Amino acid sequence: MQVHENTERLRAIVETAVDGIITIDSEGVVETMNPAAERMFGFTGDELIGRNITELMPEPYRSKHDSYLQRYLTTGERRIIGIGREVLGLRRDGSTFPMELAVSEMHLNGRRMFTGIVRDITERRAAEEKLRRLSALLDDSNDAIKLLDLSGNITAWNSGAERLYGYTESVALKMNIRELLPHDRSSEISEAIERLKRGERIPPFETNRVAANGHVLDIQCTLTLLKGRGGQPDTIVVTDRNITERKQHEAALRGSEAKTRAIVEAAVDAIITIDASGLIESANRAAERLFGYDAADLIGHNVSMLMPSPYREEHDCYIRRYLRTGVKKIIGLGREVYGRRRNGTTFPMELAISELRVDDRIMFTGIVRDISERKQFEQELTERTAVVAETNRILQEANSRAEEATAAKSAFLANMSHEIRTPMTAILGFAERLQDGELNEAERNSAIETIRRNGEHLLQIINDILDISKIEAGKMKVEHIRCSPIEIVQDVISLMKVRADAKGLALEVECAGAVPETIESDPTRLRQILVNLVGNAIKFTQKGSIRIECRLLENDEGPKMQFMVADTGIGMSPLEIERIFMPFSQADPSTTRKFGGTGLGLMVSHRFAQMLGGTITVDSKPEEGSRFCVVVSAGRLDGVRMAHDWHRTNLSAENVPTRPDADSEPLDCHILLAEDGMDNQRLIEHILTRSGATVQVVENGRMAIDAVMATLKASGRSAAERKFDLILLDMQMPEMDGYEAAINLRKIGFVNPIIALTAHAMSGDREKCLAAGCDEYATKPINRKALLNLIRSRIRK
Repeated sequence: MQVHENTERLRAIVETAVDGIITIDSEGVVETMNPAAERMFGFTGDELIGRNITELMPEPYRSKHDSYLQRYLTTGERRIIGIGREVLGLRRDGSTFPMELAVSEMHLNGRRMFTGIVRDITERRAAEEKLRRLSALLDDSNDAIKLLDLSGNITAWNSGAERLYGYTESVALKMNIRELLPHDRSSEISEAIERLKRGERIPPFETNRVAANGHVLDIQCTLTLLKGRGGQPDTIVVTDRNITERKQHEAALRGSEAKTRAIVEAAVDAIITIDASGLIESANRAAERLFGYDAADLIGHNVSMLMPSPYREEHDCYIRRYLRTGVKKIIGLGREVYGRRRNGTTFPMELAISELRVDDRIMFTGIVRDISERKQFEQELTERTAVVAETNRILQEANSRAEEATAAKSAFLANMSHEIRTPMTAILGFAERLQDGELNEAERNSAIETIRRNGEHLLQIINDILDISKIEAGKMKVEHIRCSPIEIVQDVISLMKVRADAKGLALEVECAGAVPETIESDPTRLRQILVNLVGNAIKFTQKGSIRIECRLLENDEGPKMQFMVADTGIGMSPLEIERIFMPFSQADPSTTRKFGGTGLGLMVSHRFAQMLGGTITVDSKPEEGSRFCVVVSAGRLDGVRMAHDWHRTNLSAENVPTRPDADSEPLDCHILLAEDGMDNQRLIEHILTRSGATVQVVENGRMAIDAVMATLKASGRSAAERKFDLILLDMQMPEMDGYEAAINLRKIGFVNPIIALTAHAMSGDREKCLAAGCDEYATKPINRKALLNLIRSRIRK
């Protein structure tokens, strides 16, 4: 009874096995084949039983098989028996496929028989090829994957190789593959590389390797030659799989003479048998490895212990329903489910269940295959596909932004060209009219005013461009000094009053509450911000008023000074507001064409406000005007007096105090002017002599030194100091520039002030002039009042 039951159970296992199982006699004649083998090769058992096993082999295996078998029977020399290997199978339709073959020998009743377990690895080979195209090196694989050059030097080393061999990547990349080979296999890889270079294909083979700790490992080795592309050298991909455990298992199986036990224990997949109550009756070693239990721990327990929820709770109900109704939901069919290991972790698996009836008993056999690796490969493929798709999306967005930026820059440059050429046209045109000499006095005055106004406009454009250049280069610096917000607002009103009056616009100032008499900020940049905002307000307002509102803000970040500039102009839409502070952008090209401007002022002002510890915000609606709010840090206000009596009237445009003209105080000094430009010589000499100074003009730095030396020779140092009270020194001159001249003037003993004149206005130019020995720094084009005030301030010291 027990023998019959065991026989039926083993028959059910063989019949439901996923792998093909074929038995042959010592002559190579097929005696049995299970359904999986029939499906795999396309033959029925009736067709193949009694025929030689070579019917299932392509050349050269077919021609050599019988001689291998005969040699083994005669000499005992094994080439495949007891050893798993990869070979090619031949289907009935003539097609071949790769397969894994494990052959075991058994003796029954004095007869020698051989059992072969065959697994079709076509899908695995296809998956490996697909993964190879995605990545030649799967660093997270449990296999040891290495890249070699054609000399065997290791060029890449994955974490699997580090775990297997014990060498870190940094150490391995300094090694040659020969250092992993046993002495008796020292030429194995170099010979294989030569075969690959000749175009030969090397099937996976089993060999040995030596780990860092000296242990010899059994591995299955795969070598592939990857042809270099784009001039890159060829690369050898070496994949080592640790089969030490498998080899040990196979060695144990070779000692078994039981046919059915050899079949079950040699199976790669887990095989578990249960009774009708769901209790486990047997489990093979693969099941032990897969689930983490010893067979003794499983037998007698319900198989639901190997299932996570909700399978665990539903399993016994399925069995009872099947026994009661005969309706099959899983029996006889393969499906994907989840298993649960002893440590509580779950894993995906393929499950095939068959029913076995022995007398009145019903048993079920389940064959389980862990598909974690396959699922991982599939997940990697999905993730990499998603990464590629996301990368493409990002690239498309970046390309769109680049195209938009290019279009914006093109529009900006076109507008900039227009804004520069327009004032230049007016300057050159009216200069030509003045040259004709046919204008009356009123026309001449009008032409001169037009030239001056357009020149100032052109200078403002240049200053904005230089400011942007300095800001973008990170070289713009701001000061933090004591300054009066009252005086800054007064200066802005004084500068803007003429433009507002010309358009009939009221220019008003209002202070909300007390404000400090001084704050810590950069007065030049704060004044520039307010001039830009008030200038824009005047430009885009046709009627009504411009109002400047000042207030002190107190918050957790410290005191802030707020300046709000409101107008009754054309206003802006939300989309236009988003664009006004962007580089190379303007609110609306049509507005720009109508009102002019480069769109640089607001960007520069916004950056300056940020550098001063604040920002600029805007609130605007079309046809309802705009409100620009500037907030800057006020710095420390300890001990600073507050102005409580500001009124709208005493800071209005009509009451802004008039500053004295710079020409009102005559110069009484002797000045040496070193300037190579003839036009600039005449202009500066005229400004200085008209203000009462005596001027001597030279053309370069060498002549300036000669002029000073001449006074030294004539009268001694004290006379030289009286001869030239001050030197105006252009920094860009032929023969000897201003920097070298200043250094040499100080060397020969000139101690009176030297003021640098330069058209350079970038960050660091002032420091460079002062380092050469100059006392002050003035930029070109010359501002008459500023230059005269600067000269007076230096002479008084």
